[in-house]
Amino acid sequence: MVTICRTCVLACASLFCWSQAHAGCVIGVPHPTFYVGSDNQCKYAKIQDAITDVSPTATCPPNIVVTNEHQPWNEALTITGRSFTLIGATGGCGISSLGASATADIPAAAPTSPQATISGAGLNAPVITINGNSHVTLQNLEITGGNLTGQNSEGGGIFFNGTGSLTLNATTIDGNQAAYGGGIDMSPTGSATLTLQANTLVLNNTAGISGGGIRIEGATRMFMLADGSSVSFNDAQFDYGGGIEILGPARADIGSSAVFVSAVSNNSAPYGGGIAILGSSGGSAVARLFSTSATQPVLISNNSASGLGGAVYLKPDAQNDVDTNATLCAYNYRIDSNAAPDGAAIYADYDTDNVVLYGSSVYFNPGNDCGPESPASLGAVACAVGTPCNEVSDNDAVDGVGNPSGAIISMNTYLALAVERLEMRGNHAAQMITADDPWEDTTNYLHGCLIADNHSAHELIHSDSGYFGDALTIANCTLANNTIDNGYAIFAVNLFTLTDTIIDQPGIYTMDHVESACATAPCLVSASYLMSNDISTLPSSSNILAIVPGDPLFVDSANGNYHLPAYLQNGLTASRAIDFAPTVSGNAAHDLDGNAYDQNVQVVPDLYGSRDLGAYEAVPITDRLFADGFGDRISLVH
Repeated sequence: MVTICRTCVLACASLFCWSQAHAGCVIGVPHPTFYVGSDNQCKYAKIQDAITDVSPTATCPPNIVVTNEHQPWNEALTITGRSFTLIGATGGCGISSLGASATADIPAAAPTSPQATISGAGLNAPVITINGNSHVTLQNLEITGGNLTGQNSEGGGIFFNGTGSLTLNATTIDGNQAAYGGGIDMSPTGSATLTLQANTLVLNNTAGISGGGIRIEGATRMFMLADGSSVSFNDAQFDYGGGIEILGPARADIGSSAVFVSAVSNNSAPYGGGIAILGSSGGSAVARLFSTSATQPVLISNNSASGLGGAVYLKPDAQNDVDTNATLCAYNYRIDSNAAPDGAAIYADYDTDNVVLYGSSVYFNPGNDCGPESPASLGAVACAVGTPCNEVSDNDAVDGVGNPSGAIISMNTYLALAVERLEMRGNHAAQMITADDPWEDTTNYLHGCLIADNHSAHELIHSDSGYFGDALTIANCTLANNTIDNGYAIFAVNLFTLTDTIIDQPGIYTMDHVESACATAPCLVSASYLMSNDISTLPSSSNILAIVPGDPLFVDSANGNYHLPAYLQNGLTASRAIDFAPTVSGNAAHDLDGNAYDQNVQVVPDLYGSRDLGAYEAVPITDRLFADGFGDRISLVH
């Protein structure tokens, strides 16, 4: 019941205008219903005729029930200033497969697969074109066969060129093609919403230029929050956004969860195989990723870019010294198994007007909401304990012959990199993270991160603060058990801050630091409260404090468990990284599991304070403080 209610709330929130269009409907009184089919009980033999018959001033929008007596319906539909629900059904006219309530005020639950097909094959037009102020819901339909050949064509499956709303419910948009927006193109003349409800699939569409599955621009808001909705196996052949292209000031909120299908998967493009977020002359572009299921986090997976940004590509737009940004905000996310020569998971690009450089912004679990409302108000939830979450894993930044060629997360002349809780495992690249040339006075940090069990040709983290850039701060991170072919764990140019961190890379030097000309002199590393297998490569200065060599004694690193142990077994055994550092305002507040830092383990002596080093805080099990542990191993912490 909770799930059903939440879905209703989300639908109402995202379709405010559609709710207004229903304001004249009387609860319990059936909507007017138009039947389209070929038997003698059908009033309409063509879908377009039924659409034309809908009154543009109707106070209670009708249902248009399309039977599957034609498979497919071969029509190119035009909707201008109309509001209605177009429903596919398997029964004949008047015998809707949706059941007796199909024409009631609230339609019955939709099947999980399309019941009727509308094809634009051979018509050289979008299958559906929507103009004027229209509020249209498509339910239980397949939209296919739209094949537009023009070099400026838009919306092979659906072209939305009006205002209002488009809602897809248990509908499949597949096998369509256009230059822009192979499946769906939202180019409204005013405000518009696109909502993908449960079991809606945008599959196997092609854009000759950009927006293989979906392209949104202008004052469009896209909501993809329901279980089982997916944008997958689409292709943008020339430019941006194999799955989804977002052109500012458009915004997308993506929170779909599913067991068998990712929210955005198996798409391809030169830039942004999964998602491209692009500022434009019209405004800034924003995408938010968040989970609406505690056990099935939103997943961006198996996308590829031949150029940059396998999963996500960002680029601002700089014109006449006015910056329109590109921003990604991810909460309780997974970005896994994507590929590109650089930025296999994320590539944040820049733009210039030949005077000033402008950069993109990436936020993981930010303190702000990145939107006009909070993700929680749209159904966002935290991941359940034990659920793989907040991870960027199994991505490949390799060239055409499989050689490491770039980074998994590549930040290039950027406005903001703000990371709270990030797990990177199983990636293969030249570097895991490159953070080059941040802006001055920008947000620039990694807090609560685990970088483990990856294969890197060179350093794990490459930081170059540039001439005016702010230092990258790494706090409460664990770097361990990575294969590094040639290099250091960290390479830093100019300013760099490293604190409250564990580096366990035996045989690998911790840092290579280079000072070049920069605005702040001297351009030094600030390193404090560290445990590392190598401290010889950390510069000697007044900024170096409380650094110890040693083994952090992870719980079970061989099996990927990098928590810190404290247990009794014939005496106390505890990691030296527990209760090591003082609390520092502004550093990570919560560890990778979501637990608060600075929890004091009473039986472990504090070194400088109660904060643990690394990505995980040891959480005391208080009822075991006085256990004896003779013979049996008794853990004192979670």
